[in-house]
Amino acid sequence: MKLEFAPDQPGFEDKLFFTNEDSNNNTMELVCFKSTVLKLFIEVHNYLDEFILKGKKSTDRWDMYYMTLGYMLTTPENKMILDIHEDCILTLISQSINANEILKKELLFVQTLLTSTRNSLNKSSSMWYLYRKLYILMDQNNIGCEELLLQHWISTFENSAELHVSNYYCWNTLRWFFDVIPSYHVKKTIFGMTKSFCLKHVSDCSSWDTLGYISCQNKDESSYNIDNYHFLIKRYSNDQSNYDRSNSASRDFRRFIIKPQPLVDEITSFIDSLLIKDWTVFICLLRITITHNLHNLNFIQIWRNDIKSFENRHGQVELKNGMPLVPNEEKDNLSVSNGFLHYGLKKVFLSRLGRSTRI
Repeated sequence: MKLEFAPDQPGFEDKLFFTNEDSNNNTMELVCFKSTVLKLFIEVHNYLDEFILKGKKSTDRWDMYYMTLGYMLTTPENKMILDIHEDCILTLISQSINANEILKKELLFVQTLLTSTRNSLNKSSSMWYLYRKLYILMDQNNIGCEELLLQHWISTFENSAELHVSNYYCWNTLRWFFDVIPSYHVKKTIFGMTKSFCLKHVSDCSSWDTLGYISCQNKDESSYNIDNYHFLIKRYSNDQSNYDRSNSASRDFRRFIIKPQPLVDEITSFIDSLLIKDWTVFICLLRITITHNLHNLNFIQIWRNDIKSFENRHGQVELKNGMPLVPNEEKDNLSVSNGFLHYGLKKVFLSRLGRSTRI
């Protein structure tokens, strides 16, 4: 389901929202009006004030849970509400004979928020961290299957990233999933989705940084995400006092190994075919090349010749603070100015590569 937020519309004054269902594609669009969000905001705040802060009477756990859902939709970074929400989830699944259904519905709600058109939800660090916690809880309840990951979890990252450029917390959470998920097939799918996304979004620095991270994971051997995984496992362990990392030592945190040369060839071909002038693409290529210590780089001499040919026609490419400058007299000439940026970035790339590898 896609959640969209829109200004109030004439003719819909008596409606809180409207839905548009596509039975052919099995999708649904839910449009929530601004006045609806305001009403929900007021209602959940009144509920919290009357039944929790003032302590007028005991509150049903399900009522508290629904109250937190309203809060999360309107003010997702309220830490107290998130703590109450987490407590509700843990209590409800511990008391229920059908914990799986509760977690699946919670997952769908959080995924809907993360793929909504509202920035405060889509880019919420707290919502993305909750996404990690849900994976842990579902895995502990034996519902973190590979098929579910492929169909729902990965599409959430892609759909969220499509809505907002350089969604840092989205891509950072994807890296966490990539590190902790044991399935090599899922890792390969994440890699393919990330690469495809990058090639369609040249300026998205977060996605290109993630592509570099995934491509170099086997060499970098960063343990930060694995450490965070163990922290969350311990947090939700039934016996925290006796928990240690050996409790989950059987989990296979296998590294993802790629053949870097075909990826480098694909990125360099992409750069050349579109005359890329965004440094984020070059820095990803630089990271992969240096980390994997590649030496058979046929494109280097080609790029040197391209730079020399361009400079022979249009003059020396000058740099300022490590980045190329466009001469004032060429700024109105789009093709030439783009050339100064493109070949200038190639010049910067070759310089940095040379300092790192002595090529």
